Amino acid sequence: VDIILSNNGYKVIDLGIKVTPAQLIETIRKEKPDFIGLSGLLVKSAQQMVITAQDFKEAGIDVPILVGGAALSRRFTETKIAGEYNGPVIYSKDAMQGLDQANRLMGTDTRADFLAEIKESREKRLEADEKRAARPIKEVTIKPVRTIKESSVFLPADVRRHVKREYAVSHLYPYVNMRTLLGHHLGLKGQVQQLLDAGDERATQLKDLVDEYLQSDLLKPSGVYQFFPAQADGDDVVVYDPTDSKTEI
Repeated sequence: VDIILSNNGYKVIDLGIKVTPAQLIETIRKEKPDFIGLSGLLVKSAQQMVITAQDFKEAGIDVPILVGGAALSRRFTETKIAGEYNGPVIYSKDAMQGLDQANRLMGTDTRADFLAEIKESREKRLEADEKRAARPIKEVTIKPVRTIKESSVFLPADVRRHVKREYAVSHLYPYVNMRTLLGHHLGLKGQVQQLLDAGDERATQLKDLVDEYLQSDLLKPSGVYQFFPAQADGDDVVVYDPTDSKTEI
């Protein structure tokens, strides 16, 4: 997000991860930003955004907030976070949508209409949820669970923990799905490969940006893997201690 916004003329003040509401409030008062960006990759992060919105409200802050990340959804944003804040709270599904929303926020001809859309979307969501809650609860028929016959414990030949540190990006690059990365995560519309083959300016710019990042020393992939003894128990899989195939973990 930082790279996308910075490359499109925005000054980004990146405070990093695990920033407390107090630190955010202090920086907001000092820098007076046009909008605030919050990202949450874990469910705990999403819940923290609700608390942060409450703290902003108590501090008298009503600057537009753009939120995104794997842990968030438009529903959570509109029903949980926005309800705790006095200003607009805008859900961004990815960096490119965030850029478009930032441009609409900063545009003198687009800001009012955009904020009206955000408000209308939330009102429709709340109205729909209220109607849904008023519907009678339907009885659910529980289907019998399909069971699998128990099997013996399978002991892998190698149960050691393998750690790969600073794995070469060049080894991972062939496995990067550019269609998903550019089209889904970075918001490129259309057939990605066709756009690249045709030399589309935006597609080429995004591809060059991704290649530059992947080929830089900023990314240092690491990983860990290990095999464990296991066996079936109905529809469940029971995993055992690698050093003792009789002890469940």
